[in-house]
Amino acid sequence: MARWTHEAFLPALRVLVLCAAALGATPASVTGHGEPSLGIYTTSGPAEVKRGPGPQYETIRTFAKGKLFEVVGKQGAWLKVRLSEHQTSPAWVEARLAVRADLDRHPRGKQPIPGSYLTTTVVEARTGPGASYPIVATIPKGTRIMVVGTEAEWLRIASRRGDPPRYIERKQARLEPAD
Repeated sequence: MARWTHEAFLPALRVLVLCAAALGATPASVTGHGEPSLGIYTTSGPAEVKRGPGPQYETIRTFAKGKLFEVVGKQGAWLKVRLSEHQTSPAWVEARLAVRADLDRHPRGKQPIPGSYLTTTVVEARTGPGASYPIVATIPKGTRIMVVGTEAEWLRIASRRGDPPRYIERKQARLEPAD
């Protein structure tokens, strides 16, 4: 009987996850982790993301108009959202500021897929998703990076040293082909 080794299993798993993501599967539906998805929504205008289901809770970020996000729960007039596949704390958006996404207008296949990418040029990593955020590192061309999420035209990348996530422009990296 053939025996799967760690080295042989990972490329096959990567292909499976990338294919599922290209078909619109969410991390929870692919891996079975986290709460089940209630659908993909988009903001109808700027929307504050709160730590709890109400205006009295701390704002942890603001979604721009047109931001796609996954809803994993509802409580009253608030939607519980998944910020990333590794999210451990809840995040909430007021339901009146979001609508179910028309995936024909926002095709999931055009969204960057989380995974291993290569930088295509020298890249300036920033603390947030935009040119107004401070540059905290310069990444050489051809560097392998791990993309863990997106915000508009920015890729959120994981730090190898455990630092907070950083952001680079989407056009400065390409998905690394599976072996």
